[in-house]
Amino acid sequence: MSVVGRGRPLNPANDRAIFEATVEIATESGLNAVNIGAVSRRAGVSRPTIYRRFSNTRKLLEACITHILETQLVAPARLEDPREQTIELLSNTIDMLTKTSIGKLYRAAITHLESDPELTRLISSFGASRRKDLNNALAAAQRHGGLDAEKSIQVVGDALVGAIYFRFLMTQRRLDRRYVEELYDNVCGPRTSS
Repeated sequence: MSVVGRGRPLNPANDRAIFEATVEIATESGLNAVNIGAVSRRAGVSRPTIYRRFSNTRKLLEACITHILETQLVAPARLEDPREQTIELLSNTIDMLTKTSIGKLYRAAITHLESDPELTRLISSFGASRRKDLNNALAAAQRHGGLDAEKSIQVVGDALVGAIYFRFLMTQRRLDRRYVEELYDNVCGPRTSS
């Protein structure tokens, strides 16, 4: 969190109210509607309270996204079976998008990503370690014969993650573990008996 200047200790309740107000405004009206005045009014705190933490709206948005990523991401379980590990990782991504503020902010930010490389980097940062874990699970599936050795791990990963994000952003269709299992079997091939 950015802290501007010195003074009395910052109140964590104000931090929560500021972040909640930022997400609400971004979700309801888009990122362009997020500004210090609007957040101040929505959070019920003074502008100086916000400026003591963040020097400008950009810093506020960055801190809000970072806070959400640090506090709402749940690490997926580690499983021995590569297929089950992949399904767990993808199901965890769905939970993150549908059950946390990350999905709301992602929807609000999507229209800004092309014109704002720094926002793109920040929003994408949460996916980097997840993608590495996914690639590792897919590589293990290839080693164990659960994924054709001729298939590109990058392309398979893109197909799996891309289908989830497409469904999340563009449709109102079912997005749950059962869908992930169907998706995995269609992209990677059905479970084979060992």
